Amino acid sequence: MLGLFHSHGGEVFMQDNAPCHKIKNYLQQKQIKILKWPGNCPDLNRMENCWQKIKYLLKQKKTPNLDTLKNQLKKVWCQEVRLDYF
Repeated sequence: MLGLFHSHGGEVFMQDNAPCHKIKNYLQQKQIKILKWPGNCPDLNRMENCWQKIKYLLKQKKTPNLDTLKNQLKKVWCQEVRLDYF
């Protein structure tokens, strides 16, 4: 995770503060800033809303098998979910 975070120019880490995500101590040890964010609050988490949109768009497509589903998911994410949505 740390390598990926830094490779994308990460300065502040955003997490949903869900109790099952126990990485807070790790991030503090690595001196990574954490975005202050209310825990378990999907209506404030943009990705939760984005997943709802992706599910809606995927339901409109034919996905008879896992490979087709993976390809459709990539297309939806890269072509149909526009950056201005966020």
